[in-house]
Amino acid sequence: DITISQFQWAMEDTENNNAEEVSSSLVTVPGQPEHSYQLQSVVSHHGAGAASGHYVADVYRFDCGGWCRYDDTRVTKTDSLSVRTGTNTANGYIFTYIYQPLWEECQRQFGEGQC
Repeated sequence: DITISQFQWAMEDTENNNAEEVSSSLVTVPGQPEHSYQLQSVVSHHGAGAASGHYVADVYRFDCGGWCRYDDTRVTKTDSLSVRTGTNTANGYIFTYIYQPLWEECQRQFGEGQC
């Protein structure tokens, strides 16, 4: 299991988390070195409380070869640095990870796609 503190460590580690510039970087789960995962998406809540605000999703898309932000009806390109250091680090609600061998297979299948 991945804890929030492990995610925060991964988000703060600008050298090792889905950096497009360093595609071979890994996020490993402490205590289980045989299992490595890549951050694939972050859903964040923006607002004063649970009764107000809205959700934004940052998703790594293999078909685009990078990160996209889904904010209501707007979809924009973003980058790994913004995902790791933006408001997600304080407002992150749901985090999804992909097992490293599966990540690599998806990278091979989609190559360097562009949206």
